[in-house]
Amino acid sequence: MVAISHQTSIDKITDDHLWTVIMRRKLYKNMTHHKKCSTVAPAVKGWKKAQPRAAVLHKKTTAEGGYATSQALRGAVANPLDGATAGAIPARSAADAVLQDGEMIILTVKPNGAFVLLRSWPVLLLCAAGLVGLTLAEIFTGPMSQSARQMVLLGCAIAAGLQIAAAALRWLGCLYVLTNRRVLHIQGLVRMDTSTCNLGDIAHISITHSPLERPLCLGSLVFLGPAKKSAPAKNFPPQPGCLVAGPWVNISRPYEIAAEIRKAISQTPPRQTE
Repeated sequence: MVAISHQTSIDKITDDHLWTVIMRRKLYKNMTHHKKCSTVAPAVKGWKKAQPRAAVLHKKTTAEGGYATSQALRGAVANPLDGATAGAIPARSAADAVLQDGEMIILTVKPNGAFVLLRSWPVLLLCAAGLVGLTLAEIFTGPMSQSARQMVLLGCAIAAGLQIAAAALRWLGCLYVLTNRRVLHIQGLVRMDTSTCNLGDIAHISITHSPLERPLCLGSLVFLGPAKKSAPAKNFPPQPGCLVAGPWVNISRPYEIAAEIRKAISQTPPRQTE
């Protein structure tokens, strides 16, 4: 009997404790429900509002002649975002040097790596023709002297090397920048030569493909201004505007980049004319 009464008291204590826990949970749910309605929901809404901006600033960059996106208004973001590559940091610093007050970089673009070969192919073709001519001369006229052969080979090697080095330096110093106000073509490593144009002055973006760019899926962007005002002509279409900025040549994904520029132009407020 003693054991039974002891077991009954234990069961009663356990039931009382379980009932207490259940009531505490109900009270906690009621309290947290009011907190969620007042504090948690606005925080979630604020996070959802901030999410599109983070997605815009977190654009992916490409390694070869693709996007090298800047992540912020000048001085707004101190550290690069997770999507930034190491190669985008020097490009961003070069672009920041020519920014105006309150100007924001939307994207920076470098030419594709094939830029070096596309700029060097005439000299390389000439050197190859020289080597072929040397071989044919030896076949039909007999072997040349060792010194003459070395001179021809050395001349071809020096010409090809100098041309490739010059094209590589030009590629390193070439940068295309799109901001919320302008498009820029920056050229030069030591002394920068900048060609710039306001977005409001661009009336048309022409995408061109040279015979050598087409197999490589590359293209060039040409920025044209508005058509010149002239006397009306019934039988002739309006003449296109003149070139207003340096072209962006040998870039990867030209259609996507052109769409980004057109989007920036559409968001630019119209210029007030006095």
